[in-house]
Parts: sequence; C-alpha cells; structure tokens
Amino acid sequence: MNKRNNNKKLKSSKSSESSYEKIKRALENPNYKFRTINGVSSEAHVSFETIEKAMREHSDEIVKLFRKGENGEMLITTRAHYKKKASVKEKVIGAVINSVY
Repeated sequence: MNKRNNNKKLKSSKSSESSYEKIKRALENPNYKFRTINGVSSEAHVSFETIEKAMREHSDEIVKLFRKGENGEMLITTRAHYKKKASVKEKVIGAVINSVY
C-alpha cells in the first residue's frame, strides 16, 4: 500500500515539475523583458492557478515586479532573467525601494 502512495506522489511531483519548467521557459523567453500571468499562461499552456502555485513554491526564483504592466496587470519574471534584462536604471530604482522594479 505504501508503494502505491509513493508512486502517486512521484507522478504528481513530476507533472508539477513539468509545469514549472514550462512556466520558467515562458518567463525566460528572450523576446520579453517581463511577463504577465496571462502571457505566461498562453505560452506555457497552463492555468493561472498553476502559475500562482509555482510563484508560491518557487518564490526564491520567480519574482513579482513592484510596478504593473501597461494594462495594469502584474509583471513577473525569474531572478536570473531580471539580472540579464533589467536596465541599470531599473536595478538602481529596485535597490532604492528594496524591491524588484
């Protein structure tokens, strides 16, 4: 009985890991500096809930920007992508306000 439960846990973690990799790939798409949840959802073919779950579980890697997009939507990216794509001005403002700008 334990083996069945362990197999179920392994399967569910694999599927969630797969979703996370899709989300991460969409967030680090070189065509975009920052992404909206809607944009990531469309590219990665995952639900908003899956993205929000990944943001909670991987808060050390996925960051929410202080500012909003042009249409008022929340902007997100990975820390690594932010370091590559953010301008010096954005990084300085972020340091001053102590948040990812």
